[in-house]
Amino acid sequence: MANKFYRTTKASFLWDEGIIIENSAVSGGKVIGYKPVDNVFENKYVPCEYVSSEIVENNPEWFEEVYPVSFLTKTVYKGIDEAKESIKKMYRS
Repeated sequence: MANKFYRTTKASFLWDEGIIIENSAVSGGKVIGYKPVDNVFENKYVPCEYVSSEIVENNPEWFEEVYPVSFLTKTVYKGIDEAKESIKKMYRS
């Protein structure tokens, strides 16, 4: 299963707005939820917490699906339209 990424669009008790999360919470070999891509974004009061896949993937007002776009050694996360445009520009150059 390919990794999926989302950007938080609102701040919550768990994460600030703009945090990139990925489907990396695993139990019994099955992905069950999303965690920040880097532990620096974990809530210091609730470490190692995740949000279930169903909640993230079915609440677009809180989570925007983004796609990694790599430029040499730098990766940025963009919404689908921005990602497509960036990739088109990268391949045109």
